[in-house]
Amino acid sequence: ILLTGAPKSGKSTLLEELVVGYPNKVGFLTKEIRKDDIRVGFEMILHDGTKTLLSDGDTEDSHKEGKYFVHPQNIDPFLGHLSVPSDKTSLLYIDEIGQMQLFSDLFQKTVLGFFETPNTCVATITSVYEDVFTQSIKNRNDVILVEITPENREDKLEFLKILLKKIDKA
Repeated sequence: ILLTGAPKSGKSTLLEELVVGYPNKVGFLTKEIRKDDIRVGFEMILHDGTKTLLSDGDTEDSHKEGKYFVHPQNIDPFLGHLSVPSDKTSLLYIDEIGQMQLFSDLFQKTVLGFFETPNTCVATITSVYEDVFTQSIKNRNDVILVEITPENREDKLEFLKILLKKIDKA
């Protein structure tokens, strides 16, 4: 299941609300780092609480995306803590398949690995950026694409909860 929409549409918030009560889950969220109510970067947080800095505005690096410097060297060791479970009952989740994360080849391999398991995977993907990799993910015939907007977020959350229950029963 791919949650897509514009930045600030509520994709990440919806995903977090969806997985918070899920008993068996493996994946990560991407969260804003804020200082004095100003966004200064992003961090990635695994289901077990492990964190890494994805980007910030201060630490110059060779990879710049918008006003942030992306630290792809942090992504690979972070993903080393992530292993696909052997059971089919764990929900897999990725927040987000986006420009910053895609600087890592291991990230792309992890996304494909998640999508190739028999487990249900829920991921966020922006609607404002597209490349060959993101297009190939969106065009998979086993993907349900769900458009999120600030206006429909709550309705889509309920829809997704019901959908996940039906998938679990199947």
